[in-house]
Amino acid sequence: MPSTMTADKKGTYHRLVLYALGLLLMTLPFITLPNERFALATNDAPAPTNTPAAAPSAPRRTSLVNPLGTSDIKVLVGRAANGFLGLSGSFALLMFVYGSFTWITSGGSADKIARGKKIFVWAVIGLIVIFGSYAFLSTFINALNPGA
Repeated sequence: MPSTMTADKKGTYHRLVLYALGLLLMTLPFITLPNERFALATNDAPAPTNTPAAAPSAPRRTSLVNPLGTSDIKVLVGRAANGFLGLSGSFALLMFVYGSFTWITSGGSADKIARGKKIFVWAVIGLIVIFGSYAFLSTFINALNPGA
């Protein structure tokens, strides 16, 4: 049975389905998370009832949980720096793989071999910069917090 949809309509349909799935995946965590994840009750007093005989009770107090785990700026900067340095190291590893792939697939071409070697050299320079910045930041953060 021949298809009655043209290639343009199929492409538009597939794109629309992918956008809808992407939107669903992005909003799903916000829809499914219960409210207790965002605010925790600290006062376990029962909620007031609407009966006239009920005595007025104190309003329920809520507190928000810090998702970062700390409010110390030194710890936050240290975590951000470690994350950035980890991503930079991963990128350097990726550049080593790319340089080796360029070199291996050069087929004896001097230009491609030189390009692969240049990628290796710049990846090594990048790693030196990454390790140097890690040493600098580690020293700087330890100087700010001498007791730890």
